[in-house]
Amino acid sequence: MAANERSESLSAAIILWLYLMALSNRMRGYCAMHRWARVKISAMVLLAVGLSSPAMAVEKDLTDKGRVLVQKNCSRCHATGTEGVSPNPEAPPFRTLSSKYPVEDLAESLAEGIVSGHPEMPIFVFSPHEVDAIIDYLQSIQEKPDGTEETPDETPDE
Repeated sequence: MAANERSESLSAAIILWLYLMALSNRMRGYCAMHRWARVKISAMVLLAVGLSSPAMAVEKDLTDKGRVLVQKNCSRCHATGTEGVSPNPEAPPFRTLSSKYPVEDLAESLAEGIVSGHPEMPIFVFSPHEVDAIIDYLQSIQEKPDGTEETPDETPDE
């Protein structure tokens, strides 16, 4: 399920919950089981939201971990976000990497140690989980060819 679909299903679940809570408030005088009805409705909505949220939370956690890793290890030379210039003019902004090659191709280098042509760049070696996080983050910040930020669910037209 794409991030937008998860967001829409979460919004729909919240709207449904609010509607059902309002409906149960109107029935307060008519139903002896009012509290039970509210508990059941809340449980159903929480279950529905819970089923869609873990994947979204894991995805966000992975992207956040990647952001933290590149900020910690790379930001002294590279622009690591969706805007700004690199502190080192020779270092490309990370948001433009996909214009040169597929970001996924960095996975092996990140796992085995990136070696650069310039001596200032330290050699970094990351664990497989850290590599996944970095790749996920880098993909999340890539610019489209027209200069706007690309969303992870979009694929370039060919």
